[in-house]
Amino acid sequence: MSDEARHRPAERLSDGAGPPTASGETFDRIARDLQALRASAGHVSYAEIAVRIARRREENGAPATAARLARSTVYDAFRPGRARVNAALVGEVALALGASEEDAAAWVRRCVDARKGSESGGRPEPAASDPAVPDARRRPIPWRWLFVVSVVVCATAANVMGEAAVAWLGLPLYLDMVGTAVAAFALGPWWGALVGIATNLLGAVVNGEVSLPFALVNVVGALVWGYGVRWRALKGSPSRFLLLNAGVALACSLVAVPLTLLVFGGETGHATDLLAERLRELGRPEVLAVFSSNLLTSLADKIIAGFAALAIVDLIAHRWDVRLNVRLPTR
Repeated sequence: MSDEARHRPAERLSDGAGPPTASGETFDRIARDLQALRASAGHVSYAEIAVRIARRREENGAPATAARLARSTVYDAFRPGRARVNAALVGEVALALGASEEDAAAWVRRCVDARKGSESGGRPEPAASDPAVPDARRRPIPWRWLFVVSVVVCATAANVMGEAAVAWLGLPLYLDMVGTAVAAFALGPWWGALVGIATNLLGAVVNGEVSLPFALVNVVGALVWGYGVRWRALKGSPSRFLLLNAGVALACSLVAVPLTLLVFGGETGHATDLLAERLRELGRPEVLAVFSSNLLTSLADKIIAGFAALAIVDLIAHRWDVRLNVRLPTR
């Protein structure tokens, strides 16, 4: 961005779009004016805005890990239809687009005015990212529990349908943990474990008792996914998220293989038995044959499940504007 664009006052935006506060302020108006500011600065990408904000935070003394933020977080500030917005972040966005400190403060005041609902006379929902707002005011308890129950039920149903499809089509995958990952990402690891247990209990009705011991595999996957996406070292990039899915696959195989060997004699009737049999014919030991076939299948399965769940949770966050318990990697 040129020096002229960097130091261009926000008041010079077209159509009178600028930071000064006014009665009847709304988040939609702020989002439109931010887009105009972005256009006047040369259509800076959301990723570049995130980089500039992180750089400014680090210059002000923030640790590098705490200073970083996702491109999707920046994008949300520009998105119309919001019921809440992070006022401080809007000020940082304005600074990143060349506004002065005074103008940035005015953008923050606009967000505060919009939060008060001066145009509609209503009482809009407080900003989820405002640490001064208690959790009880961010989302009413009935809605919270309706959301939780809906996710658990739908996630369990998705797992059961995936497992049934694999059995029907004879696919060399499992597809019984997409819902587990969704619940682990959106609600937390132990909610994902609950979905996993419910999946295998219902799966026993479809596939017989063979599904019951593998509830432990579903639980382990939920815990690794749920805690993994909340571990700072694994946050912030698709490559780290891919590594997490590979870790889930390995953890699940370490649990599934002993169950397969000790409880079912090395065969469960799954399509992966064919690969294990082929490895035995090549002279591989029984344990190595079963572990290799399970791990190869699990790697493909968990990568598919993890990224499918990521897309579903991202859709939930953007479509219904709910505050989730985890920030997922930037895609």
